[in-house]
Amino acid sequence: RYISLGSLSASFFIVLALTFEKYYLKTEVPSLLFIMIVFLTAFIYYNHRSNIKRLLSGTESKFGRKIMRTETGKKSS
Repeated sequence: RYISLGSLSASFFIVLALTFEKYYLKTEVPSLLFIMIVFLTAFIYYNHRSNIKRLLSGTESKFGRKIMRTETGKKSS
């Protein structure tokens, strides 16, 4: 139930599907579309850098989980 993982996976599989269509199925995929999708995927991964680090360290919060704040104002799970 990690939202950022879903976003990253979706963007990766869109690029994978377009690549499969273009090179394996020999379907006409407009070059501009392909370039834009690759650029947007790179942009998504760039914007999710901190989420990727938290996912790898196991500290990413799950969707629907409330974040409790301590008396000092710091987040705790």
